[in-house]
Amino acid sequence: MQAGKEIAKIIIYYDLDEVRPADIELARRTAGSGAIEIIAQGTLWPESNESPPPQQQILSRTNSDFRDEAMVWFEALYRSLQAADFEWTGWQKHGIPLLEVVRYALLYGASLDLHRSWAMSEILNRWVSDHLIWITNLRRRGERKALKWLFEPASARGIQVHLLKGGSNKAFHQKLNDRAKDVIWPRYQHLRRVATILKGKTELPELNGRPRVVFTEYFPNSAKASIPVAEMLAKDSQVEVIWLAGRKTVRDELKKSGVKSWVVDEIGSELSQRRVNTRTSEIRSFDELLTTIPDSNYSWHTDGPPFRCYLSHVLSIQLLPLLNEAAYWVEAYFNGIKLLRPAALVSTTYSSIPGRAAALVARAMGSKAVYIQHGAFPDQFLNSFFCHDLKLMWGLYERASLLRFGHHPDSIEVTGSTIYDSISPKSEADRVCPFPKPGEPIRIAYLASRTGGAVVTTEVARQTLRLVAEAVGEITGGELIVKTHPGETTTIPEQVMSDYPAFRLERGKTSQEVIAESDVVIVVSSTTGLEACCMAKPLVVFNLTGMKGFVDYTSFSAAIEVTSVTDLRIALSSIQHDYNVRDSLAEGRKRLLDEMLNGGNGGAAERAAAAIGRLIGETFIGRQESIFNAETRLA
Repeated sequence: MQAGKEIAKIIIYYDLDEVRPADIELARRTAGSGAIEIIAQGTLWPESNESPPPQQQILSRTNSDFRDEAMVWFEALYRSLQAADFEWTGWQKHGIPLLEVVRYALLYGASLDLHRSWAMSEILNRWVSDHLIWITNLRRRGERKALKWLFEPASARGIQVHLLKGGSNKAFHQKLNDRAKDVIWPRYQHLRRVATILKGKTELPELNGRPRVVFTEYFPNSAKASIPVAEMLAKDSQVEVIWLAGRKTVRDELKKSGVKSWVVDEIGSELSQRRVNTRTSEIRSFDELLTTIPDSNYSWHTDGPPFRCYLSHVLSIQLLPLLNEAAYWVEAYFNGIKLLRPAALVSTTYSSIPGRAAALVARAMGSKAVYIQHGAFPDQFLNSFFCHDLKLMWGLYERASLLRFGHHPDSIEVTGSTIYDSISPKSEADRVCPFPKPGEPIRIAYLASRTGGAVVTTEVARQTLRLVAEAVGEITGGELIVKTHPGETTTIPEQVMSDYPAFRLERGKTSQEVIAESDVVIVVSSTTGLEACCMAKPLVVFNLTGMKGFVDYTSFSAAIEVTSVTDLRIALSSIQHDYNVRDSLAEGRKRLLDEMLNGGNGGAAERAAAAIGRLIGETFIGRQESIFNAETRLA
């Protein structure tokens, strides 16, 4: 027996988000008796099955510790690719390193593939076995061939690997509804894009000697965090504010708020009228480059096996298209910033390709890049790679996190949340909401996370909806409102809630409107739990996977955390009938607001605008043209 390893003659690994009874039967029938079963943490195990979930578990691909490991892997890959003697213009655009632009898009887009190699590495490092049964769903063409490469390190150790196809999940393969047209990831938009060249047709404001601040967004929902800050800056006659929308849907959303904007790819004169494609010769050269990278870049553990064939295949199919997209956005923002010449460029995204391209181009051209926090910021290494000179964060919690990961104190300012200014309580009295008396109806809101997003898989989303509805149905006087996520692109909420016609599904109203008409709020991991805390509503965190979400509400005792429908019923009942429970949650909410939202008393937009004003005051000295001397070098 190898030191530190367990012996298991046969291992079954369920490479699935949801294990079905048929999957268990198939795997056990193939393995026979005495097999060790392994699942990723948070994998749904059938309630109807007689045996409990396997005790042997590994991290899931949505686990924060795995994502940090994935970022460490990317950092090592980044260094190796930079050090490689490889001449290809696809690495940079106008001096901007495209690998830095695609950092998060690659990690998120390849998370399933990366996790598979990590899981295989964990299994080989922890167990000695003769047979490995790998049961999975095949999601795309060519996946079976790629998995054979994944299994090579196991075969090299004399382990026979058996690939079994798990039960098909119809919901996973269902067609997206019309909401899918407003895509989440930029690359899908990019594949459809045909750039419109409007040279000589677009009228842009002339430079007028005042410092100009450009606000840019790619996601329509994010603009709500920037608009209040832009309005504050616009009140200053010494500052000019310009809006640059990443796409037309953002321009349309801004228009509803009375904001005039230009679309970034409509003001440039040098964009290609067709999508850039990587040439066959470049693909071949890139594949050759991957063969020169040391084995350590293809391993997850110091003494673990390399997955060279598998991971190089993943990089080849994932990275090149992302680099092409990054080049597009760098070019688009280069043209836009060259024409607008801002002293500062402000955005609410630090991870998307358009957002990172905008920030890096602005800095390279002598401007200052500013980030306004829009959503929850978990304290993880993964989330610490900013491209901005100034980060305007919600609270001391985020500041401490960034300092821990090496950011300079002067680059961080705590402002509070601009999106919660309108709902922030102005006094202690405002933090108390009347609660239904015994016998009165109790209105419960479930603010659903996005299906298939960073936290909730398709299977978890469906089952959570069903269990919330069943739990509320057993509460005396219970009324349920399910508010879908703004980025929800599936019809799963409609499918599940059709079985509960007495309850309401809401897509149109904002989360704040739904919270306002509710007495209790349930979330899985969503930042909207902070809105509930601002609006003094008792909060329940219901996560079937048992994993921590983006905000650790329970560390402040600001929420009751549950992982089963039984505990959910108990939590709702205790909130309904025990005023001591409600008082304890109110005290916890105050602690959370003090630490994570700068007290939660409003004024965030004013503080953010003042911080940007100070920043441009330090860099702008009445010669806006000269700060773009870098233009000649970059062009």
